[in-house]
Parts: sequence; C-alpha cells; structure tokens
Amino acid sequence: MLVSIFADQFENATRYVSTGVEAEVSYRDSRGWYGFAGACLAEVGTEDETGELVYGGVVNAPAITASAGVSTPKLWNLINVSTEGLLIGSRPTREDSTMDPPVAEPAAPAWFGWNVNVYAPNVRGFDISAGVRNLIGKRDLMPAPGDYDRSELEARTVPRVPGEGREVYVKVGYSY
Repeated sequence: MLVSIFADQFENATRYVSTGVEAEVSYRDSRGWYGFAGACLAEVGTEDETGELVYGGVVNAPAITASAGVSTPKLWNLINVSTEGLLIGSRPTREDSTMDPPVAEPAAPAWFGWNVNVYAPNVRGFDISAGVRNLIGKRDLMPAPGDYDRSELEARTVPRVPGEGREVYVKVGYSY
C-alpha cells in the first residue's frame, strides 16, 4: 500500500490598501420603472519586499468598475423585463517567475458584459425567470491563480483564463 501526503500552506504574507471614489444612484418612479448606476475608481497598493506601500500592479485589481441597468414595470400585466451592463477595467496578471528577471505577463483586458432577464410572477402559482447572462458572448480573460501554471516538460506561467461564456437560464419557483 502506498500512501502519499501532500501539504501546501498558503499564507497572506502582505496587506492590500485601496483608495478611491465610489458612487451609486438609483431611481424608481410611481409607474414602476427602476434604474440604477454605479461606478468605482480605485487605486490598490501592496507592500513590496522592503515593506513599503506601492500602488499599482496588484493582480486582479481593476482601476475602474461600473454597472448600470433598468427594469420595467409589469408589461401587459404579465412580465417585468430588466437589463444591465457591467464594466470591469483592465487588471494586472502575475509575473512569469520562470524568466530571469521575472517578466510581467499581459494584463487582462477591460471587459463589458450585458445581461437581460424576463420575470413572470404568479403564473398559475409559479414564478418564472428566464434570461441571458453575457448576451454579447465575449469571455472575460481573468487573471489566473498560480495553480493554473504548467510544469510538465518545462515551466510555463498561465496568466489568464477565459471566464464564463454566454449563459441562458430558466428558473421556476412555486409561489406561496
């Protein structure tokens, strides 16, 4: 019988500090229209090898994020329709530590996503939602964690992995 035990220990060996501005606004009128928008402009810093706080270059820390959306009142006395747009600014990825000296990998590019949802409440006792997430279908290239790196034959850093693609969904729940 062969027993192998592997133990990895991951520690938060540094601190992160963010500074910036965030704003959100929403509006609902008496007819049932609802709209919202929000944005954040941030600068993220971390400690370098000497313990000094350095801003910029923090993995998966976009300088800007934003969202906006709108929802209708009940249309034709049956359904509500809503939509939203999401923006994630470009984000740094990790360094390729196999290079000497280590080289910064390309940043994950900015990404825009669009979601649409139709909600029909109390259809013969059931609530039904149907929609599409990431209607545009362009996958976000997300910064990859270190366990995505490859070491068969030669070490290779994998800096970005594709995010979720388009998703079509239907949810049905009993209304009680």
